[in-house]
Amino acid sequence: MPRPALTTLIPYTLGIFVAGFLPIPIFWLWLIALIFIIGAIALQRFCHPALLAAIFVCGMLRLGIVMTSPIPSHFYGQELRFSGRTVYQPQRGELWEECYAVGTIQSMTATTQAVKAKILIRFREPIALHYGDSIEVEGILRQAKGKRNPGGFDYRAHLARRQIFGILYPSRDLKIKPIHKSGFPLLRWMERLRRRVESVTDKMYGDTRAHAQLLKGMLLGKRSGISDVTIRVFRNSGVLHILAVSGLHVGLIAAVCFFGFSLFHLSEKVTCFLTITAVIVYACLVGFRTSVLRASLMVILYLIGVIIDRDVDSFNLLAFVALVLLLINPAQLWDVGFQLTFAATGSIVYLLPKWNNFTTRLP
Repeated sequence: MPRPALTTLIPYTLGIFVAGFLPIPIFWLWLIALIFIIGAIALQRFCHPALLAAIFVCGMLRLGIVMTSPIPSHFYGQELRFSGRTVYQPQRGELWEECYAVGTIQSMTATTQAVKAKILIRFREPIALHYGDSIEVEGILRQAKGKRNPGGFDYRAHLARRQIFGILYPSRDLKIKPIHKSGFPLLRWMERLRRRVESVTDKMYGDTRAHAQLLKGMLLGKRSGISDVTIRVFRNSGVLHILAVSGLHVGLIAAVCFFGFSLFHLSEKVTCFLTITAVIVYACLVGFRTSVLRASLMVILYLIGVIIDRDVDSFNLLAFVALVLLLINPAQLWDVGFQLTFAATGSIVYLLPKWNNFTTRLP
């Protein structure tokens, strides 16, 4: 069975992996990719190897573009002015101690020099913010600390994989514009819905706030309100993953919604469409974690195949989802969550048919 997504994913992933250890200037990658693409078009009889080589180089090129900081090196360590808006961060509560923001960074000395980037802002004290709030702040821009010991955690690389290349420490009061109308309307509505769900959960449990925090952790993946003692107990018990939203949550939501909508005697296509809507809403509520995106895209694409009466190959579907995520951010390849979620799902897809064949032979 032809699997074009898997055939494309393998050279693209290899290109990303090689680029992580062998950085090449972006100009030369553009040139090499163009040569291979022209060669694939000109030599139609040998286009397949040339296209695979072009995809390999495109993987290297994509990682080079993503990991290249738009912030000049001389911006770090000096006072700058930032003007932009907050990005969608559903894991944060009412008060934010820090936030991710996208906007323009302008030098205080050379007002004509400005760049657009995504940065992390750490406030002096918690402040009430929402998604899409327009903010203006002046402060010192610094780089995150890199790896201190061999094999240790590299915080700078961790932020760079999320396309964040600086941390701003405000030196003056933060200015927040009162109109919260920037960003996508759907995400603004999702943020209000999430806060409503949290408020209802708190009211349900009343004085037993610890139970409400646990429920929000299991349903929404929000662990900020759970005490350190409780987190330690869950970790020592080996069940900390219960408080982390994963593909299992998406699968349960999809299964419950599909069978629930089926009880209303709706057509299969309408049921699939409503289930897709529920999965999208839940993914927006809990945030776009890698495991959630992987499971959501697989469920959505599978149900779309049901709607249009097409058979779905599990390996090709999984490869397509991985390809989409790596096109958005190829640096996810080094993220442990990305590696685990696709390794586990790939193992299930590969071993499940063999297990079914084995069980059918049993008495």
